[in-house]
Amino acid sequence: FRGASRAAAAGQPVSRNGNTTQAGCLDKFVDTMNNPSEKAYGNGIHERHFLSCLLYSKPNGRYSMLRAVIFDLDGTIIDSEPLHTEAVLRILYERGSVLDSRELDTYIGISSSVMWSEMRDRFGLQESVEALGTLQHSRNIEMLDDSGSILIPGIMNLLRNIRGQDLATAIASSSTKEYIEAVVERYFLAGYFDCLVSGEEVPRGKPKPDIFLRTAELLKVEPDSCVVIEDSDNGLTAAREAGIRSVGFRNPNSGRQTLSLADRVVDDIREITLDLLRNLADSKTSA
Repeated sequence: FRGASRAAAAGQPVSRNGNTTQAGCLDKFVDTMNNPSEKAYGNGIHERHFLSCLLYSKPNGRYSMLRAVIFDLDGTIIDSEPLHTEAVLRILYERGSVLDSRELDTYIGISSSVMWSEMRDRFGLQESVEALGTLQHSRNIEMLDDSGSILIPGIMNLLRNIRGQDLATAIASSSTKEYIEAVVERYFLAGYFDCLVSGEEVPRGKPKPDIFLRTAELLKVEPDSCVVIEDSDNGLTAAREAGIRSVGFRNPNSGRQTLSLADRVVDDIREITLDLLRNLADSKTSA
């Protein structure tokens, strides 16, 4: 970085691989690494941010503020909502209860404990909320194992593009940690994410912001330097309350979601580009 340091000292833009970035990008990196509390992270995320500044700089010399992309799991990475719906309907049917599948739309994106608490009261189910949630969890994994590939079209290419730019990435899902890990293992996704966060790990699940704030904390980034990709209104509400820009993915298998709180709505994951993500993060800081 000696050439970059000289340019920074002269107050000139720094150029690398034909891309221009403000010298302030280097200054931020140096300041961060000289801060013992920041340096103690030891996970390379700050070094990654410096390289990201170089890679993401814009023609006018202004670097992008995007540092991390946070993904929901069900309905965003894998098309699993129909499996979850079937599991819930089966469990209810086995207990003599019938429910219209459309009534489950409002529960998409939230923890199963919230849903089963309401179902237990509504249908007079004898088992505990915990027992019902555990049963659904096991059914979800069984159905996942029995299904073919249910990866959302275009998701792997998006993950590769994001990782190719050294952005931090995470899954933040209302599902259990065991289920998240099962999905990641099945589809060989471990190398694409810095951390996996379950709604079990925070005091309040979606639509509260806790899970996204916790994820940003684990990634060592500010919430407003992240972008969330979600398919549910509950998830988008959580992102909005966390102060994070979001992309709403209109998945026809995720029920009747308005996606009204998304900063950008797409009908196909392949519409999500690095420029779109950068522009969303930058619109937050320039507003």
